[in-house]
Amino acid sequence: MSHDYLNVTCWDPPEYRGLSATEHFLKKDRLDLLICNKTSADKCPRKCHCFYQPKNRRTVINCTSVGLTALPKFVPEGDNLTLLFDGNNIEFLEHREYFNRSSVISISNNKLNSIASNAIGSIGSNTVLDLSGNSINELPRDIQSFDPCIMKLGIIKISCSCDDH
Repeated sequence: MSHDYLNVTCWDPPEYRGLSATEHFLKKDRLDLLICNKTSADKCPRKCHCFYQPKNRRTVINCTSVGLTALPKFVPEGDNLTLLFDGNNIEFLEHREYFNRSSVISISNNKLNSIASNAIGSIGSNTVLDLSGNSINELPRDIQSFDPCIMKLGIIKISCSCDDH
């Protein structure tokens, strides 16, 4: 009599139903596909898709192209947040409490034109920050603390005058 304790199959989510966890995920090194969805009860912003990815120990907040005009006030708890706010209508980058818990912040292809000075100060200097594809015309001094190799600004046209210090 033999027992196959490793023949565990998935039931949920439906797209993985009946698949062998050992064959499909472990042996193929696809543990990144196993996620835990977050809902509004977990502070996932409306219209966004949020999930925790145990393999990478990160929480992804994907608000790509959902029509945001401002950054959400709240996002799910946890560290190592990946914030995807690309392709929206956000004009102003303001401070958010969750910036200091983030490893990736992507706000590309929005309508950003200004950044609050306290917003940059709350972002860790090792955070990957993508502000490309925006019309930013002024940068706060705190931006100097970022590693230029992990920050993406795109093309920025800044008008300088003798009043700028």
